[in-house]
Amino acid sequence: MDGIINGTHPYCNLTTNKELSLGRAHENTFNNYLPTTWLVCRVCFLVLLAGLALLVGREIVLYILYQRKKGKHFHEMFLLYHMQLPKLILLLICCLLRFTWFLDPYYADGKNNIFASTYADFLRIYNILLRLPQFFLFVVILLQIKSWRQTVRNTSKLRKSGGRSRRSITTRNGSIRDLPAAVRTDNIVITVFILVLVISTILNVVLFPLNIFLYTSAALIFVLIPAGIYYVYKLRLLILSLYKSKKSSKVKSRGKSRAIQKINRIAKCIVVFAVGGIVLFIAAIFDTFIDLCKKGKYLEESIKYLIFVLMIHLVVEVMVMLAMFYTLYTKKRDENTSRNMTNKYASSTGETTDSSAITMNASVSSSLSRIV
Repeated sequence: MDGIINGTHPYCNLTTNKELSLGRAHENTFNNYLPTTWLVCRVCFLVLLAGLALLVGREIVLYILYQRKKGKHFHEMFLLYHMQLPKLILLLICCLLRFTWFLDPYYADGKNNIFASTYADFLRIYNILLRLPQFFLFVVILLQIKSWRQTVRNTSKLRKSGGRSRRSITTRNGSIRDLPAAVRTDNIVITVFILVLVISTILNVVLFPLNIFLYTSAALIFVLIPAGIYYVYKLRLLILSLYKSKKSSKVKSRGKSRAIQKINRIAKCIVVFAVGGIVLFIAAIFDTFIDLCKKGKYLEESIKYLIFVLMIHLVVEVMVMLAMFYTLYTKKRDENTSRNMTNKYASSTGETTDSSAITMNASVSSSLSRIV
């Protein structure tokens, strides 16, 4: 199966073994060589993304309803608990945009295309639907990493504080007052990363079909992976210290148990991000070895390109989206039960209590619960 009809190839020059038009090989290879396999992959992606979008949408609705019952206004909700609501909304947008892209991801010559009738018009929509979810997902990851870093700093500080009242060291929205330098550093790093991603997104459109965004993302991930591994190591040390202090305590510490669970949750998510980053880095290298116009190897190269697409959109994007939902999801409590149950829910979502003296165990647990 070489795709050659009457001595011509649908998208390759048989003399130079180059694309007849930039980007057309990637657009047509699946429809020519792997139509059934690609259709099955698309359906699986659509089902996964639709299910995830429904779960994230449900979480957003429940979060808003709960905050409205607490008397919070919509503008207040966007800033509560390390921007929990904006991260959920961005995650939902990622799911919806990627779902829309998979409805008609590649332009097929001679077939009806959903988004445009010409290749030039299709290309504009293609770039928007392809890159925006990746950009927004990266922003959510950076914001969540910032929250994790602040939480671990807060937890370590609260553990050393010996059980001081949380109200004495926190602001109204739960941020620690005495960590401005660290927070400013996090904000600067996140801003720089976002600017780099914006520039790479623009260059990706201008220099099409060069995949500038992929290589830039891989480079950023290459920087973040060692930091992530070190961060997991520090989290493990924190868990061990909490375990030791828990065992040495004469009183059963439910607060520390929850703190340990939350730190484990952060560590698991960082491991997922590290795996996704490694796969993204490998995919960027693997992409340089794909030649869809390699003479006599059209089917084999199409399979290699399918593997590349699955690495990017399944192993990296969908897996990271699931990990983000896992870390942003909060179990809901029945507010009509006892005050104790209400306080448990408030702790799990980051609500501060009115008690003037809170033990170190509860402070650690609540600090972690606000953002994981």
